[in-house]
Amino acid sequence: MDYPLYVAIVHKKIEVISFEPSVKNLRILSRDISINNLNNKIKVITNPLLNIPNTFSTMMETSMEKVSAINTFNKDFNFDGKKNLIDYLIFTFLK
Repeated sequence: MDYPLYVAIVHKKIEVISFEPSVKNLRILSRDISINNLNNKIKVITNPLLNIPNTFSTMMETSMEKVSAINTFNKDFNFDGKKNLIDYLIFTFLK
């Protein structure tokens, strides 16, 4: 999550585009962009980049730890293959 900040600070003449679908990580990233006065250098897109065209994707964010990246998309299980009942029910409903 600090990569967009690092790139924007080190490479002064470029604009950075950051993809951050995680709400908890987005909050931290947005705060850090503001603190470092990089609002005009970093653009944040909240949609994930996936290899599935024209599909609404469900994100399985099973960890509420800050700065975690152990999520899955369009699966009824989490990053280590375990089913999460709440996520599974939401995923099944949206299918």
